[in-house]
Parts: sequence; structure tokens; C-alpha cells
Amino acid sequence: MYDARDLANLMLDLADERSFSLGNLDLNRLLFFLNGNYLSEFGCDLVDDDFVACADGPKIRNVFNAFSSSGARIVGCRAMRFDPFKEEYFYVQYSFPVAIVDYCAFILIAFCLGGYQSSYTNHERTQTFCQRILEKDNEGVFPQSVIPSAMIASYFNKLKLGVSA
Repeated sequence: MYDARDLANLMLDLADERSFSLGNLDLNRLLFFLNGNYLSEFGCDLVDDDFVACADGPKIRNVFNAFSSSGARIVGCRAMRFDPFKEEYFYVQYSFPVAIVDYCAFILIAFCLGGYQSSYTNHERTQTFCQRILEKDNEGVFPQSVIPSAMIASYFNKLKLGVSA
């Protein structure tokens, strides 16, 4: 599993290479799509951070916060980390196996070139999914609206089979 900020930086670099533009919410949805597909195909998480259900879709808190300065605009910066010993911020440097980079590039292209508009990744569908979790969060079922990996895998498996998620 990989730090979500590393994956976010990779996805932004891959998007730049292909002249795709991503906002903060798009980036978080893309990471959800990436991790969900990976879970569905390989049975394990690619992202080492929790997804939380929000009214406007799934997010990873530290990714969303890392790019919050972009607001609703296109993300032009990269995620940074804070070193408490040096008391300074530094850019996250990632190093992924070629197979992971290729997989991420494939998912990015599917996401940006129409796959995102398909019923498989439909924004309204993921919002509805998150709304159901938020409702259960109020009942104490999902503490802090964290979406369990098993539920994400089930959601993507059902979508692949064409079953209503």
C-alpha cells in the first residue's frame, strides 16, 4: 500500500503529461476509483489511507487538505509533508514499480476520457453511496464516516457486474 499523497502526486504528474486537468474533488474521486478498481481486481488496497464519505463524494482527508489551497480550481501544486524534526515542509517524492505506474496511467485515462461519465463511475452514484454512509454515520455505524475497504471492494465488484450498488 502507498501513501495517498504519493499516489495523488503521481496521478497529477501523469495527468499533466497527458494534458488532463484535475481539481481537488476530481483528484479525490480519481483516487477512490483507482483504489476501488485495485481492490476489486487484486483483493487489496492500493491506498494506505482511509476514504471518508462526504456530501460531495469520497475523500481522503490528508489529500484533500494538501490541495485545499487550490479551492475549486485546477490543482497546480504537489502534496507536501511536514518534518517535525527539521520543522519544515518538503515535497513528497514517490517511487513506484513500473507496473503500478502503468496501472495508474490506465485508470487515469479511463477516468478522464469518458469512463468517469459512464454508469460505472458516475458522480451521482458515488454521491448516493456516500450519502448512505453518512446517514449510517449518524447512527454510529461508520465512525467518522470512514468507508471500510470491504465495502469499497463490494461496491466496485457490483458495479463491474452491472448490479445496482
